[in-house]
Amino acid sequence: MNSKIRILIHLRRKRYIILVQINILVSEVEMQTCPSCGELVPIEYVTCVWCGYDLTGEHIRRAGIKIGRKDAFRRMYRVMRDPFNTMKEISLIPDTKGVRWTIYFIGVALTFHMLVILRKIKGLAFNEQDFVTQSSIISNIINFLISRLPTLVFLIFWPFLFVIVFTVILRFAARIINTFNKALGGGYDKQKVRVILGYSLVPVLAGYVVTIIFRLFTPSQEITSLSYEAIAAIITTMAESGIGLFIKYVQLLFWLWGMVLAVYGMSKAANLSIAETAITTGIPYLMFILLVAT
Repeated sequence: MNSKIRILIHLRRKRYIILVQINILVSEVEMQTCPSCGELVPIEYVTCVWCGYDLTGEHIRRAGIKIGRKDAFRRMYRVMRDPFNTMKEISLIPDTKGVRWTIYFIGVALTFHMLVILRKIKGLAFNEQDFVTQSSIISNIINFLISRLPTLVFLIFWPFLFVIVFTVILRFAARIINTFNKALGGGYDKQKVRVILGYSLVPVLAGYVVTIIFRLFTPSQEITSLSYEAIAAIITTMAESGIGLFIKYVQLLFWLWGMVLAVYGMSKAANLSIAETAITTGIPYLMFILLVAT
């Protein structure tokens, strides 16, 4: 109150003194630097006044809120139990740990799917490693490991290969959706887009885990030639069988549920309507499902 009175008094005497006192008051306001455009913004602002960047993440970072591995696993569980509230929370406090684990587990699930299919092909060299019993326990262990070596190598390396490929696809998709969000006047944050897309894959993971059980009932096929074309033809036959089509449609339903969560989460993160995020996120997501996932 006293400072305001002083300013009014000086207003009648010396104009430059007012400017000095006002500058002092402004300089006392704590500022933050926008990570997008680099301009200074008052620290209590949640949106940059210069470029529209969402500064919520900066507030969370300064508050010291961190999402650990256990928290990420809880989030993955809650995406299935309470999906919309959890996606809203993720849009405010994004984390990459849950995304990485989701992608890795999907890679493991797909590996088991492929392993079951390969085991159903009779005559394939992949399945012809027999366990030879020996008198020595150590020899039995070594022979067992050797007989299962192709399977072990497959289970270890295939998920990591999937993670690398799918991470590249996820980053590329995030760039496209981020550009669409910006074009429609919404907020744009690369990390938030990647995290929302990543967590929307949790239902997809659940779908692959559920259908592994059904994959075990796939009829076996006999192979006469070890050529790539013959193996590919048998895999196609399995995919188009009754059980194969059932698995495909079940997985498609889980993919569509993931798309719904991605659209909802993106509407919260980008401050766009559901109709707008259906365009920016839903259409690219659906195209990916139709061209790649199915």
